Amino acid sequence: MELLIDNTQLDCELQEMYMISSHWKTDIEFVKDEIRFMKNMLNKYQTGVEGVDLTKIIQFKKIVEHEGTKVQSAEAKISGFLELMGPIVNHSKKVFGLDLLEKFNELDTAIKSITNYILLVKRLVFLFLEKIINSKKNCQAVFTNKKPLPLKYKL
Repeated sequence: MELLIDNTQLDCELQEMYMISSHWKTDIEFVKDEIRFMKNMLNKYQTGVEGVDLTKIIQFKKIVEHEGTKVQSAEAKISGFLELMGPIVNHSKKVFGLDLLEKFNELDTAIKSITNYILLVKRLVFLFLEKIINSKKNCQAVFTNKKPLPLKYKL
């Protein structure tokens, strides 16, 4: 079934779809920033700290890299979808089918999935790095003979 834009309610719905699709670009930029941050953190702890479980860091880095490729793919799909939606929203009386809605829902699901997975990985990376930091603090406390500073001097 194909539809022409001559219905104002349909026109509003299509404009809303276009705005949501445009917002996906912001979501993808957020995920890209999260990936860049995690890469920097993992690189810092891979090279800067001795005695760290490198296999865990390598696993996290592989997961982050894999998600990075998913993000690039999603970014290209979003651009393609916005190019498809542009003429429809701009009232050019372009004919479109219901597959437009299917593509929208597919992209929406993919973006949400990527975002949720990256946030989960970030949480796991932080827990792992927190264990490293705490174990290093405990080791330093055991090997130093210095007394801790009084509470009023602590930052």
